[in-house]
Amino acid sequence: MSNFIQEVLGLIQRKKTVTTLNPTEDWFEFGRLTASTLNTGSSYKPKMHPYAIRWDDFKKGLDTTYTLVSAQSGANVTLTLTGSDATTSLVTLAAGTNITLVDSPTGTITINSTGSGSGTVTSVDTANSTFITGVGGPITSTGSLEYSLSAAGVPSNVTFLRGDNTWSTIPGDTFTSLTTTGTSGAATLISGVLNIPVYSGGGGSGTVTSVDGGTSTFVSITGGPITTSGTLTASLSATGTADASNFLRGDNTWAVPIDSLTTWNLTGDLGISQTISNTNSVLISGGVGLTSTASATDTLTIDLDNTAVTPGNYTSADITVDAQGRITAATSGSPSGLPYTSYVQILSQAGANVPTGPVLENSAGITINWSYTTAGMYQAVYATALADINKATITCSQTTKTSSGIAIVNVTASFASGFNVVSTDTSGAGLDGQLLQSVLEIRIYP
Repeated sequence: MSNFIQEVLGLIQRKKTVTTLNPTEDWFEFGRLTASTLNTGSSYKPKMHPYAIRWDDFKKGLDTTYTLVSAQSGANVTLTLTGSDATTSLVTLAAGTNITLVDSPTGTITINSTGSGSGTVTSVDTANSTFITGVGGPITSTGSLEYSLSAAGVPSNVTFLRGDNTWSTIPGDTFTSLTTTGTSGAATLISGVLNIPVYSGGGGSGTVTSVDGGTSTFVSITGGPITTSGTLTASLSATGTADASNFLRGDNTWAVPIDSLTTWNLTGDLGISQTISNTNSVLISGGVGLTSTASATDTLTIDLDNTAVTPGNYTSADITVDAQGRITAATSGSPSGLPYTSYVQILSQAGANVPTGPVLENSAGITINWSYTTAGMYQAVYATALADINKATITCSQTTKTSSGIAIVNVTASFASGFNVVSTDTSGAGLDGQLLQSVLEIRIYP
Protein backbone atom coordinates (compact mmCIF):
# COMPACT_ATOMS: atom_id res chain seq x y z
CA MET A 1 0.00 0.00 0.00
CA SER A 2 2.85 2.39 0.78
CA ASN A 3 4.27 1.92 -2.73
CA PHE A 4 0.91 2.74 -4.23
CA ILE A 5 0.50 5.95 -2.28
CA GLN A 6 4.02 6.99 -3.20
CA GLU A 7 3.17 6.49 -6.90
CA VAL A 8 0.02 8.60 -6.51
CA LEU A 9 1.96 11.35 -4.80
CA GLY A 10 4.55 11.15 -7.58
CA LEU A 11 1.93 11.67 -10.28
CA ILE A 12 0.47 14.58 -8.44
CA GLN A 13 3.89 16.12 -8.04
CA ARG A 14 4.66 15.85 -11.75
CA LYS A 15 1.34 17.44 -12.64
CA LYS A 16 2.13 20.21 -10.28
CA THR A 17 -1.34 19.79 -8.81
CA VAL A 18 -1.75 19.34 -5.05
CA THR A 19 -5.10 18.06 -3.81
CA THR A 20 -6.08 17.47 -0.21
CA LEU A 21 -7.61 14.02 0.26
CA ASN A 22 -10.63 13.35 2.39
CA PRO A 23 -10.32 9.78 3.80
CA THR A 24 -14.08 9.50 4.38
CA GLU A 25 -15.18 10.69 0.92
CA ASP A 26 -12.38 10.15 -1.61
CA TRP A 27 -11.96 6.87 -3.41
CA PHE A 28 -8.84 5.13 -4.72
CA GLU A 29 -8.71 3.18 -7.97
CA PHE A 30 -6.36 0.19 -8.15
CA GLY A 31 -4.55 -1.03 -11.26
CA ARG A 32 -1.03 -1.88 -12.57
CA LEU A 33 1.63 0.65 -13.53
CA THR A 34 2.91 0.31 -17.16
CA ALA A 35 5.35 2.22 -19.37
CA SER A 36 4.07 5.63 -20.55
CA THR A 37 3.10 6.05 -24.23
CA LEU A 38 2.90 9.80 -23.97
CA ASN A 39 6.28 10.85 -22.62
CA THR A 40 9.46 9.60 -21.06
CA GLY A 41 7.88 9.40 -17.64
CA SER A 42 5.35 6.90 -16.32
CA SER A 43 1.59 6.88 -16.60
CA TYR A 44 -1.01 4.96 -14.69
CA LYS A 45 -3.11 2.59 -16.74
CA PRO A 46 -5.31 -0.21 -15.38
CA LYS A 47 -4.29 -3.54 -16.88
CA MET A 48 -7.15 -5.45 -15.32
CA HIS A 49 -10.65 -4.57 -14.26
CA PRO A 50 -10.14 -1.67 -11.88
CA TYR A 51 -11.95 -1.24 -8.64
CA ALA A 52 -12.20 1.59 -6.12
CA ILE A 53 -12.02 1.66 -2.31
CA ARG A 54 -12.34 4.31 0.32
CA TRP A 55 -9.59 5.00 2.94
CA ASP A 56 -11.89 3.98 5.79
CA ASP A 57 -12.14 0.59 4.15
CA PHE A 58 -8.38 0.14 4.60
CA LYS A 59 -8.83 0.24 8.35
CA LYS A 60 -11.49 -2.39 8.43
CA GLY A 61 -10.20 -5.80 9.38
CA LEU A 62 -6.96 -4.50 10.89
CA ASP A 63 -8.19 -5.05 14.57
CA THR A 64 -8.48 -8.73 15.71
CA THR A 65 -11.06 -9.80 18.28
CA TYR A 66 -11.05 -13.03 20.38
CA THR A 67 -13.63 -15.37 21.77
CA LEU A 68 -12.88 -17.05 25.16
CA VAL A 69 -14.28 -20.54 25.85
CA SER A 70 -13.60 -22.47 29.11
CA ALA A 71 -13.95 -26.25 29.60
CA GLN A 72 -13.38 -28.69 32.48
CA SER A 73 -10.38 -31.01 31.91
CA GLY A 74 -10.10 -33.38 34.85
CA ALA A 75 -9.02 -31.37 37.90
CA ASN A 76 -7.95 -28.48 35.65
CA VAL A 77 -9.80 -25.97 33.41
CA THR A 78 -8.68 -25.12 29.89
CA LEU A 79 -9.19 -21.67 28.33
CA THR A 80 -9.36 -21.49 24.52
CA LEU A 81 -8.92 -18.12 22.77
CA THR A 82 -10.18 -17.97 19.15
CA GLY A 83 -9.26 -14.86 17.18
CA SER A 84 -11.27 -13.16 14.46
CA ASP A 85 -8.29 -13.98 12.23
CA ALA A 86 -8.99 -17.72 12.88
CA THR A 87 -5.98 -18.16 15.18
CA THR A 88 -6.37 -20.09 18.47
CA SER A 89 -4.43 -20.18 21.76
CA LEU A 90 -4.84 -22.67 24.64
CA VAL A 91 -4.25 -21.77 28.31
CA THR A 92 -4.57 -24.35 31.12
CA LEU A 93 -5.54 -23.26 34.64
CA ALA A 94 -3.97 -26.00 36.87
CA ALA A 95 -5.27 -26.93 40.33
CA GLY A 96 -2.51 -26.86 43.01
CA THR A 97 -2.32 -28.59 46.41
CA ASN A 98 -5.60 -28.41 48.36
CA ILE A 99 -7.24 -26.47 45.45
CA THR A 100 -10.23 -27.49 43.27
CA LEU A 101 -11.29 -25.82 40.00
CA VAL A 102 -14.93 -26.06 38.74
CA ASP A 103 -16.03 -24.69 35.35
CA SER A 104 -19.69 -23.69 34.98
CA PRO A 105 -21.73 -23.26 31.77
CA THR A 106 -22.13 -19.62 32.58
CA GLY A 107 -18.40 -19.04 32.08
CA THR A 108 -17.62 -18.90 35.80
CA ILE A 109 -14.61 -20.80 37.22
CA THR A 110 -14.90 -21.53 40.95
CA ILE A 111 -11.67 -21.97 42.99
CA ASN A 112 -12.10 -23.74 46.36
CA SER A 113 -9.62 -24.73 49.12
CA THR A 114 -9.87 -28.35 50.27
CA GLY A 115 -7.75 -27.86 53.48
CA SER A 116 -9.52 -27.69 56.81
CA GLY A 117 -8.77 -27.91 60.56
CA SER A 118 -10.56 -28.10 63.87
CA GLY A 119 -8.06 -26.45 66.21
CA THR A 120 -9.00 -23.55 68.44
CA VAL A 121 -5.54 -21.98 68.80
CA THR A 122 -5.35 -18.77 66.82
CA SER A 123 -1.99 -17.39 67.90
CA VAL A 124 1.21 -18.74 69.55
CA ASP A 125 3.91 -16.37 70.78
CA THR A 126 7.25 -16.66 72.62
CA ALA A 127 8.35 -15.37 76.01
CA ASN A 128 11.83 -14.93 77.46
CA SER A 129 13.13 -16.24 80.79
CA THR A 130 16.36 -15.54 82.66
CA PHE A 131 18.43 -18.03 80.66
CA ILE A 132 16.32 -18.66 77.52
CA THR A 133 15.04 -16.39 74.74
CA GLY A 134 12.49 -17.30 72.09
CA VAL A 135 11.95 -15.95 68.59
CA GLY A 136 9.52 -16.65 65.75
CA GLY A 137 6.24 -15.54 67.32
CA PRO A 138 3.47 -14.72 67.22
CA ILE A 139 2.37 -17.48 64.81
CA THR A 140 -1.21 -17.13 63.55
CA SER A 141 -1.17 -19.72 60.77
CA THR A 142 2.09 -21.72 60.37
CA GLY A 143 5.67 -21.13 61.48
CA SER A 144 8.43 -22.22 63.87
CA LEU A 145 9.38 -21.09 67.35
CA GLU A 146 13.09 -21.19 68.22
CA TYR A 147 14.53 -21.09 71.75
CA SER A 148 18.17 -20.39 72.62
CA LEU A 149 20.29 -19.79 75.70
CA SER A 150 20.60 -16.03 76.19
CA ALA A 151 23.89 -16.03 78.11
CA ALA A 152 26.48 -13.39 77.32
CA GLY A 153 29.97 -14.45 76.21
CA VAL A 154 31.08 -17.21 73.87
CA PRO A 155 30.17 -20.89 74.50
CA SER A 156 33.11 -23.20 73.80
CA ASN A 157 34.91 -26.25 75.16
CA VAL A 158 36.57 -24.10 77.85
CA THR A 159 33.58 -22.00 79.03
CA PHE A 160 30.68 -22.93 81.32
CA LEU A 161 27.25 -21.40 82.01
CA ARG A 162 27.53 -19.27 85.14
CA GLY A 163 24.61 -18.40 87.44
CA ASP A 164 24.55 -14.78 86.23
CA ASN A 165 23.78 -16.06 82.70
CA THR A 166 27.33 -15.62 81.40
CA TRP A 167 29.61 -18.05 79.58
CA SER A 168 32.76 -18.06 81.69
CA THR A 169 35.78 -20.19 82.56
CA ILE A 170 35.64 -22.22 85.78
CA PRO A 171 37.01 -20.16 88.73
CA GLY A 172 39.49 -21.65 91.13
CA ASP A 173 36.97 -22.14 93.99
CA THR A 174 34.15 -24.44 92.80
CA PHE A 175 32.06 -27.15 94.38
CA THR A 176 32.91 -30.77 93.65
CA SER A 177 29.98 -32.54 95.35
CA LEU A 178 26.36 -31.85 96.35
CA THR A 179 24.62 -32.90 99.57
CA THR A 180 21.04 -32.39 100.87
CA THR A 181 21.49 -32.53 104.62
CA GLY A 182 18.84 -30.95 106.90
CA THR A 183 15.38 -29.53 106.28
CA SER A 184 15.95 -25.84 107.01
CA GLY A 185 18.52 -23.11 106.95
CA ALA A 186 20.58 -21.59 104.16
CA ALA A 187 22.54 -23.52 101.58
CA THR A 188 26.29 -23.67 102.28
CA LEU A 189 29.49 -24.18 100.26
CA ILE A 190 32.30 -25.51 102.46
CA SER A 191 35.52 -27.03 101.11
CA GLY A 192 33.98 -27.74 97.72
CA VAL A 193 30.81 -29.37 99.18
CA LEU A 194 27.51 -27.62 98.34
CA ASN A 195 24.75 -28.51 100.84
CA ILE A 196 21.13 -27.62 100.06
CA PRO A 197 18.65 -28.62 102.81
CA VAL A 198 15.48 -30.51 101.85
CA TYR A 199 12.86 -27.95 102.83
CA SER A 200 9.39 -29.23 103.89
CA GLY A 201 5.94 -27.70 104.23
CA GLY A 202 3.90 -25.62 101.79
CA GLY A 203 0.52 -26.02 100.19
CA GLY A 204 -1.96 -23.92 98.30
CA SER A 205 -4.98 -23.74 96.07
CA GLY A 206 -3.39 -23.56 92.65
CA THR A 207 -5.29 -24.31 89.44
CA VAL A 208 -2.57 -26.30 87.65
CA THR A 209 -3.97 -29.68 86.58
CA SER A 210 -1.05 -31.12 84.63
CA VAL A 211 2.73 -30.64 84.69
CA ASP A 212 5.10 -32.10 82.14
CA GLY A 213 8.78 -31.69 81.40
CA GLY A 214 10.66 -30.82 78.24
CA THR A 215 14.23 -31.17 77.08
CA SER A 216 16.68 -28.33 76.51
CA THR A 217 20.31 -28.26 75.40
CA PHE A 218 21.71 -29.08 78.83
CA VAL A 219 18.74 -30.52 80.79
CA SER A 220 16.37 -33.42 80.13
CA ILE A 221 13.23 -33.98 82.26
CA THR A 222 11.40 -37.28 82.77
CA GLY A 223 8.38 -38.35 84.85
CA GLY A 224 5.66 -36.27 83.21
CA PRO A 225 2.97 -35.49 82.60
CA ILE A 226 1.77 -35.33 86.23
CA THR A 227 -1.97 -34.78 86.64
CA THR A 228 -2.38 -35.57 90.36
CA SER A 229 0.95 -36.18 92.10
CA GLY A 230 4.33 -37.44 91.02
CA THR A 231 7.96 -36.52 90.52
CA LEU A 232 9.73 -34.83 87.66
CA THR A 233 13.39 -35.78 87.39
CA ALA A 234 15.69 -33.27 85.74
CA SER A 235 19.08 -34.51 84.60
CA LEU A 236 21.97 -32.92 82.80
CA SER A 237 22.16 -34.44 79.32
CA ALA A 238 25.90 -33.90 78.80
CA THR A 239 28.03 -36.67 77.34
CA GLY A 240 31.11 -37.99 79.14
CA THR A 241 31.60 -38.99 82.77
CA ALA A 242 30.48 -36.75 85.62
CA ASP A 243 33.00 -37.06 88.43
CA ALA A 244 35.14 -34.93 90.77
CA SER A 245 37.63 -34.04 88.03
CA ASN A 246 35.19 -33.14 85.22
CA PHE A 247 33.05 -30.02 84.74
CA LEU A 248 30.14 -29.23 82.44
CA ARG A 249 31.61 -27.57 79.37
CA GLY A 250 29.75 -25.13 77.08
CA ASP A 251 29.40 -27.79 74.38
CA ASN A 252 27.39 -29.98 76.83
CA THR A 253 30.31 -32.31 77.60
CA TRP A 254 31.80 -33.42 80.92
CA ALA A 255 35.49 -32.57 80.60
CA VAL A 256 38.54 -31.61 82.64
CA PRO A 257 38.79 -27.80 82.57
CA ILE A 258 41.71 -26.34 80.71
CA ASP A 259 43.85 -24.22 83.00
CA SER A 260 43.07 -20.58 82.45
CA LEU A 261 46.79 -19.80 82.80
CA THR A 262 48.06 -18.85 79.33
CA THR A 263 51.70 -17.94 79.99
CA TRP A 264 54.37 -18.36 82.67
CA ASN A 265 58.01 -17.33 83.02
CA LEU A 266 60.97 -19.70 83.02
CA THR A 267 64.12 -18.38 84.74
CA GLY A 268 67.49 -19.80 85.71
CA ASP A 269 70.62 -18.86 87.65
CA LEU A 270 71.97 -17.40 84.40
CA GLY A 271 70.48 -16.25 81.10
CA ILE A 272 67.39 -14.28 80.11
CA SER A 273 63.94 -15.11 81.49
CA GLN A 274 61.73 -16.87 78.91
CA THR A 275 57.94 -16.58 78.48
CA ILE A 276 56.25 -19.96 78.07
CA SER A 277 52.85 -20.05 76.30
CA ASN A 278 50.23 -22.82 76.29
CA THR A 279 51.52 -24.29 73.03
CA ASN A 280 55.22 -24.25 74.06
CA SER A 281 57.21 -27.19 75.43
CA VAL A 282 60.00 -26.84 78.00
CA LEU A 283 63.18 -28.92 77.55
CA ILE A 284 65.13 -29.51 80.75
CA SER A 285 68.64 -30.09 79.42
CA GLY A 286 71.18 -32.07 81.42
CA GLY A 287 74.13 -29.69 80.98
CA VAL A 288 77.77 -30.72 81.56
CA GLY A 289 78.03 -34.18 83.09
CA LEU A 290 74.23 -34.49 83.47
CA THR A 291 71.57 -36.27 81.39
CA SER A 292 67.78 -35.70 81.74
CA THR A 293 65.35 -38.52 80.91
CA ALA A 294 61.54 -38.27 80.65
CA SER A 295 60.59 -41.75 81.86
CA ALA A 296 56.83 -41.27 82.44
CA THR A 297 54.05 -38.74 81.87
CA ASP A 298 54.90 -37.06 85.19
CA THR A 299 58.52 -38.09 85.82
CA LEU A 300 61.77 -36.46 84.70
CA THR A 301 65.00 -38.04 85.96
CA ILE A 302 68.36 -36.21 85.95
CA ASP A 303 71.41 -38.52 86.12
CA LEU A 304 75.10 -37.78 86.71
CA ASP A 305 77.04 -39.02 83.67
CA ASN A 306 79.64 -41.76 84.13
CA THR A 307 83.34 -40.92 83.63
CA ALA A 308 86.09 -43.10 82.19
CA VAL A 309 87.33 -44.01 85.71
CA THR A 310 86.88 -47.66 86.63
CA PRO A 311 85.03 -48.00 89.94
CA GLY A 312 87.21 -49.51 92.67
CA ASN A 313 89.78 -48.83 95.38
CA TYR A 314 92.99 -47.02 94.47
CA THR A 315 96.20 -46.94 96.54
CA SER A 316 98.24 -43.74 96.62
CA ALA A 317 96.16 -42.76 93.60
CA ASP A 318 97.04 -40.29 90.91
CA ILE A 319 93.80 -38.57 89.89
CA THR A 320 92.56 -36.01 87.32
CA VAL A 321 89.70 -33.66 88.29
CA ASP A 322 87.64 -31.62 85.75
CA ALA A 323 86.09 -28.15 86.19
CA GLN A 324 82.90 -29.66 87.70
CA GLY A 325 84.91 -31.46 90.42
CA ARG A 326 84.53 -34.93 88.90
CA ILE A 327 87.39 -37.45 88.87
CA THR A 328 87.97 -38.21 85.20
CA ALA A 329 91.15 -40.38 85.57
CA ALA A 330 92.66 -42.35 88.46
CA THR A 331 95.57 -44.78 88.88
CA SER A 332 97.06 -46.32 91.99
CA GLY A 333 100.40 -44.92 93.10
CA SER A 334 103.22 -46.48 95.11
CA PRO A 335 102.19 -47.16 98.69
CA SER A 336 105.84 -46.84 99.77
CA GLY A 337 106.15 -43.37 98.44
CA LEU A 338 108.44 -44.44 95.61
CA PRO A 339 108.43 -42.23 92.52
CA TYR A 340 106.92 -45.00 90.39
CA THR A 341 104.26 -47.69 90.30
CA SER A 342 105.21 -51.26 89.54
CA TYR A 343 104.14 -54.69 88.34
CA VAL A 344 106.04 -57.70 89.89
CA GLN A 345 105.45 -61.35 88.85
CA ILE A 346 107.36 -64.60 89.61
CA LEU A 347 107.73 -66.52 86.33
CA SER A 348 108.26 -70.22 85.66
CA GLN A 349 108.12 -71.98 82.28
CA ALA A 350 108.34 -75.59 81.05
CA GLY A 351 108.06 -77.28 77.66
CA ALA A 352 106.17 -75.32 75.02
CA ASN A 353 103.93 -73.63 77.60
CA VAL A 354 103.59 -69.93 78.39
CA PRO A 355 105.26 -68.50 81.51
CA THR A 356 103.05 -68.47 84.61
CA GLY A 357 103.36 -67.39 88.21
CA PRO A 358 101.90 -65.23 90.96
CA VAL A 359 101.68 -61.42 90.73
CA LEU A 360 103.26 -59.97 93.87
CA GLU A 361 102.44 -56.31 93.23
CA ASN A 362 100.45 -54.37 90.66
CA SER A 363 100.28 -50.73 91.75
CA ALA A 364 100.68 -49.89 88.03
CA GLY A 365 97.35 -51.56 87.22
CA ILE A 366 98.81 -53.65 84.37
CA THR A 367 97.30 -56.80 82.87
CA ILE A 368 99.55 -59.07 80.75
CA ASN A 369 98.51 -61.78 78.27
CA TRP A 370 101.32 -64.33 77.58
CA SER A 371 101.86 -66.39 74.41
CA TYR A 372 104.48 -68.98 73.35
CA THR A 373 106.37 -67.81 70.21
CA THR A 374 109.22 -70.34 69.73
CA ALA A 375 111.77 -72.20 71.84
CA GLY A 376 113.10 -69.78 74.44
CA MET A 377 110.91 -66.80 73.31
CA TYR A 378 107.70 -65.75 75.11
CA GLN A 379 105.59 -62.71 74.14
CA ALA A 380 103.83 -60.47 76.71
CA VAL A 381 100.99 -58.19 75.45
CA TYR A 382 99.45 -55.44 77.63
CA ALA A 383 95.67 -55.47 77.88
CA THR A 384 95.92 -51.66 77.74
CA ALA A 385 98.90 -50.12 75.97
CA LEU A 386 101.27 -48.00 78.06
CA ALA A 387 100.70 -44.25 77.81
CA ASP A 388 104.43 -43.51 77.37
CA ILE A 389 106.97 -46.30 76.75
CA ASN A 390 109.78 -43.84 77.55
CA LYS A 391 108.61 -43.73 81.18
CA ALA A 392 108.66 -47.53 81.69
CA THR A 393 111.49 -49.98 82.61
CA ILE A 394 111.29 -53.80 82.34
CA THR A 395 113.68 -56.34 83.90
CA CYS A 396 113.71 -60.12 84.34
CA SER A 397 116.13 -61.96 86.76
CA GLN A 398 118.65 -64.57 85.61
CA THR A 399 117.36 -67.35 87.88
CA THR A 400 117.46 -70.50 85.76
CA LYS A 401 117.71 -74.28 86.28
CA THR A 402 120.50 -75.05 83.74
CA SER A 403 122.94 -77.64 85.18
CA SER A 404 125.48 -77.62 82.39
CA GLY A 405 126.45 -74.41 80.70
CA ILE A 406 125.03 -70.93 81.14
CA ALA A 407 121.47 -69.77 80.24
CA ILE A 408 120.88 -66.12 79.56
CA VAL A 409 117.45 -64.39 80.17
CA ASN A 410 116.75 -61.03 78.48
CA VAL A 411 113.85 -58.68 77.78
CA THR A 412 113.66 -57.65 74.10
CA ALA A 413 111.38 -55.79 71.70
CA SER A 414 109.86 -53.53 74.35
CA PHE A 415 107.01 -51.45 72.95
CA ALA A 416 103.96 -49.65 74.33
CA SER A 417 101.90 -52.71 73.41
CA GLY A 418 104.16 -55.34 75.02
CA PHE A 419 107.58 -57.04 75.08
CA ASN A 420 109.40 -60.42 74.71
CA VAL A 421 111.23 -62.51 77.35
CA VAL A 422 114.04 -64.57 75.75
CA SER A 423 115.99 -67.52 77.26
CA THR A 424 119.10 -68.67 75.29
CA ASP A 425 122.37 -70.49 75.77
CA THR A 426 125.73 -68.84 75.21
CA SER A 427 125.52 -69.44 71.48
CA GLY A 428 122.20 -67.67 71.27
CA ALA A 429 120.05 -70.77 70.75
CA GLY A 430 116.67 -70.61 72.46
CA LEU A 431 116.10 -72.83 75.47
CA ASP A 432 112.76 -73.75 77.00
CA GLY A 433 112.32 -74.64 80.63
CA GLN A 434 114.98 -72.24 81.90
CA LEU A 435 112.74 -69.85 83.81
CA LEU A 436 112.58 -70.94 87.45
CA GLN A 437 111.19 -68.39 89.90
CA SER A 438 112.50 -65.61 87.70
CA VAL A 439 111.41 -62.15 88.84
CA LEU A 440 109.73 -59.90 86.21
CA GLU A 441 109.43 -56.23 87.25
CA ILE A 442 107.86 -53.35 85.30
CA ARG A 443 108.20 -49.79 86.64
CA ILE A 444 106.03 -46.91 85.43
CA TYR A 445 107.27 -43.41 86.22
CA PRO A 446 105.04 -40.34 86.17
